[in-house]
Amino acid sequence: MKVFVLTIDTKYGPIVEVHAGIETAIKSLHAFVKNEWKESGGAIPDDPQTAIAAYFARHAENGEDYYSLNEAEVVEA
Repeated sequence: MKVFVLTIDTKYGPIVEVHAGIETAIKSLHAFVKNEWKESGGAIPDDPQTAIAAYFARHAENGEDYYSLNEAEVVEA
């Protein structure tokens, strides 16, 4: 079984989530961006991918929040 591991590194520590599908991982990432966007002000882009890219590009300049989204295989013992 394949899963998607979403890791969001923030100034407060990492957030790690495991999702069954990439769609739910992206929805969760977008929800994080929408919530955090309030701090930075301005209008958030309507398109989720554009909003995600814009948020993390802005924060990468300051060495702050970044994320990774990786596909992994669940290993059964």
